[in-house]
Amino acid sequence: MRQSNDFVMLGQEYKVCKLVTSLYGLKQAPKQWLQKFDGVILKNIFHINDVDKCVYTKLVGDKGL
Repeated sequence: MRQSNDFVMLGQEYKVCKLVTSLYGLKQAPKQWLQKFDGVILKNIFHINDVDKCVYTKLVGDKGL
């Protein structure tokens, strides 16, 4: 890896930054976003629909209403 020509810091030309999160526009970005979303939703007592994995449900009250 190299620093971009527009952002070279004198004396630190060989240092680069480590990417720790996915960026929009990369091929894996939708997968990373879905994993994060799934984690948050499932921690809040939602359940994944067995037929459509993009549908989440949460029962509220005695009768699920």
